[in-house]
Amino acid sequence: MTSFFKDHYTHFSQTERLFVHIFFLILLVSGLTAGVLFNRQFLTDTPKTGGVITEGIVGVPRFINPLYAERDVDRDLTTLIYSGLTRRTPQGNLIPDLAESWEISDDGLTYTFKLREDAIFHDNTPVTAQDVVFTVEAVQESSSKSPFERDWDGTGVLALNDSTVIFTLTKPFTPFIQNTTLGILPKHLWQDEGQENYLFSRYNTTPVGSGPYQVVSTKRSLEETSQYVLKSFPKYLLGEPYIDTISLLFYDNEKELARAYENGVISSGQLITSRSSDLVLSEVFALFFNQNKNAFLKDIEIREALVTLIDKEVLVSTLFPEKAEVLETYIPTRLIPQDHEIFAEIDKEVLFEEYMGSKDWKKNQSGFWEKGGSEIKFSISTADTALLIQVGQYVTGVLRENGINVTLEVYSPDDFQEQVIRPRNFEVLLFGQKINHGLDLYGFWHSSQRNDPGLNISQYTNLDVNIYLERLREESTPEEYQKSLTSLLVEIEEEIPAIPLFARKVPYTLPKDLYTTVPSLLVTTSERFNAIYQWHKEKDSLWSIFK
Repeated sequence: MTSFFKDHYTHFSQTERLFVHIFFLILLVSGLTAGVLFNRQFLTDTPKTGGVITEGIVGVPRFINPLYAERDVDRDLTTLIYSGLTRRTPQGNLIPDLAESWEISDDGLTYTFKLREDAIFHDNTPVTAQDVVFTVEAVQESSSKSPFERDWDGTGVLALNDSTVIFTLTKPFTPFIQNTTLGILPKHLWQDEGQENYLFSRYNTTPVGSGPYQVVSTKRSLEETSQYVLKSFPKYLLGEPYIDTISLLFYDNEKELARAYENGVISSGQLITSRSSDLVLSEVFALFFNQNKNAFLKDIEIREALVTLIDKEVLVSTLFPEKAEVLETYIPTRLIPQDHEIFAEIDKEVLFEEYMGSKDWKKNQSGFWEKGGSEIKFSISTADTALLIQVGQYVTGVLRENGINVTLEVYSPDDFQEQVIRPRNFEVLLFGQKINHGLDLYGFWHSSQRNDPGLNISQYTNLDVNIYLERLREESTPEEYQKSLTSLLVEIEEEIPAIPLFARKVPYTLPKDLYTTVPSLLVTTSERFNAIYQWHKEKDSLWSIFK
């Protein structure tokens, strides 16, 4: 065939040869294109192992321990190093981690967890049911002084065997499953420390967990830890993490953190850059009314009028542009039932001055509203933090401009807790409350939680609200839950025990070559690391049969 083609090709004219060349060129290009398209049908992107993340964090770690990790810096490391029976996905769902599976009894009182047989700690000792029991009992024991004792109060825990743990409740509590993300401690390392000495244990800063990353080295500067270097744990149950190394550097403040990023020392952190994205926190900053302390605040019409005075959109855009999200009810915006109408009973078009005049209030010589010689007057109490002071000054300024004689009282964080919140010693409280996973609002609004250590700081009492809150803890289907939640919100909104203001947004910058999924709604910023084992910097394209 080749000889035949050559014999004829030599007799072709120049034009005929050009057509032959074009024909073969088209044939070649078509073949290559078809090959590429065919190849793409069978290729899939696969994460590639390797790479380093260098992240800056404000603060110095003290308690890298699930029992004590309250501060953000401690939570960050605890999330990376420890694993619980379950782990939360970026979408907010719970998946098995140390647990292989679990079952919930029909009456909702018994939770049975089966542990994976290949679960091990970073020191290559097995994770057993005894480790789970040890950790939960350590949280429950008051001598260990864990701030999370309340979460496990009244929960029974039993190791049926090395791989089976049983939790028993005294009454149904649907949000209980959220507690099982608690990191598990290795009993063989902690059992000889003594519960009263847990706060002083060396394992608080040299932790051994079973999570996606393990500590390989630390650096100290001026008697403080300046760096932790973590390596991926090859035997992590959800898969060896793709990112090989995470280097965490610690700074005293946000200015130092920003300077480190600008100088290329770190590649990620909670700072604003052109690549930052928002982490929205599941919390409610609000003005809480204590009607027992001020007679004016008992008047629902005055509370409604105060709602019309405070323009939350202006507050957020003025003080925290792009750093906060306006809240119209008592839960995060993303969790509001779709068919719920916000504050439907309040006519926000009513002018404050017209309202006050219609109720026979008049302005006195000082420019404040009064009636029968009684002037509307109250104080707003808050903590000495930059955020709360800014909001407090803004709100008091707006109210005073409209004839409300209000003063701002600022307390140190310790005094705020001990002298104001716990004894309920305030008229109006400016404060933020975190809404945990499971959306358990019982502690915030049930009448049984009016006094310390309950979180119902408005001392709000409503029997219908009590019923809805109790139902929420027992509802087993999403439809039932949403119905009870809507009824609860409508009831509270009509009575206005507080004015919800905003939730914070935390900027977070990651390397531009990093592939990751970060949750859009978090209770704590450390939850950005929930899916750290799936983060990767590079990708390979492989045929599916070789993946």
